[in-house]
Amino acid sequence: MPKCPYCQENYIAGALYCESCGRRLPKPTTTHPVATSRAPDPPARPQNTERNAAAPVDEETPDKPPHLRLQLVQAGVTFDLGSRESIIIGRKDPDQSPDVDLTPYGGVEQGVGRQHAQITLKQGRYYIEDLKSLNETLLNASRLFPGQLYPLHDGDYLRLGAMIVKVLL
Repeated sequence: MPKCPYCQENYIAGALYCESCGRRLPKPTTTHPVATSRAPDPPARPQNTERNAAAPVDEETPDKPPHLRLQLVQAGVTFDLGSRESIIIGRKDPDQSPDVDLTPYGGVEQGVGRQHAQITLKQGRYYIEDLKSLNETLLNASRLFPGQLYPLHDGDYLRLGAMIVKVLL
């Protein structure tokens, strides 16, 4: 974990502000965003090497879509989203509110965008899409490219800015 240059406390890579002293942290100096940021020790999970591909053709589509819940790892809060077809995750602003508002849980401080990411239900499976967020979306420590759909699985970890969210299906 990197250390704050002001107070020398550890912080999550990609955070905008130090949780200890509140000062703005320097931008990462590496050119590859995946190398500088990852979720705090999530359980190992096999990675799909073809992340830009939709669900494999030979996979069966369930009759009933799975029940979706998102758990904020640091806050311990769980959002029960049922089987909704489209969910915008972000933070509230004066003109609009996302379906999952992370403002009360430190969304602004942790770099969550107003419309950071979207979860979509297609053919009985959930997919995540980065909505051109400034502070990126990561799925199990792999950076998502905006406009691409990535399949979600039970136990996946999302990082929205510096906020860690666990997917429960």
